Amino acid sequence: MILSKWLYNSDVNLSWAVKEDLKTHLGLFKRFTLQELQVATDNFRKTNIVDDDGYGTVYRGKLAADSLVAVMRLDADKYEREYFQAVVDLINYICFHRNILGVIGFCMTSKERILVYPFMANGTLDTCLRGSSASKHPLNWPTRMQIALGAARGLSFLHERCDPKIIHGDVEPSSIFLDEEFEAVLGNFYIARQMGYKDDDITEIVRGSFGYIAPEYALGGKLSEKCDVFGYGMTLLELITGLESLTRINENVFVLKDRVEQLLKEKRFCYYS
Repeated sequence: MILSKWLYNSDVNLSWAVKEDLKTHLGLFKRFTLQELQVATDNFRKTNIVDDDGYGTVYRGKLAADSLVAVMRLDADKYEREYFQAVVDLINYICFHRNILGVIGFCMTSKERILVYPFMANGTLDTCLRGSSASKHPLNWPTRMQIALGAARGLSFLHERCDPKIIHGDVEPSSIFLDEEFEAVLGNFYIARQMGYKDDDITEIVRGSFGYIAPEYALGGKLSEKCDVFGYGMTLLELITGLESLTRINENVFVLKDRVEQLLKEKRFCYYS
């Protein structure tokens, strides 16, 4: 199943943005000095860490104008200069859509690879479902629907409005960021790639988050936009049930998708029954 084009809804005409050469838009991003970001994050103080995942460490920062930002300090060993430049180019190529996480600027030195994003007041969907904020501000059903549609619009834009299409590669709750109004934006484009017209199936080394990787990709390395749709589907199940894609019940570990399929076959609607 491919996301329908009707999900795309933006007040900005993006047709010019997806056809221009990538490097012509680099001027939209501010190039920060390392010193500026050290000041903004109090020298990358541990108390300013808001997230730490397989891509790098995210710090809360404050720029000179008192605007809050999220400073993503990537692992320089994983992101060589050319690879980091490609990531910056790709984000620059797609950041005009309201459901794609934009970038304020970046910093690249011989030892540092840093991206600066707007600060997302409500963190990620993952933290809202399972983090400390989950019990304080539980998501109601209208908000969950809003998040699902926002993420779908962003994904639909990547697959159907970009030319060539873009495969995110890691669609899961930690890649969906939420602003102060719980508007969902897709982020974490660190393993994303463009796909040409002749690349209906690309075979490559499997990357992504365990539990959200499509079976055909996990088994044979076949990458397509359907892999993103699978990750989105798993995320929807988590939004509906509140459970993780891999869930332990008593002594058993269940794959959420398999458990839901079994319940549907048995015409039961209680996960624990």
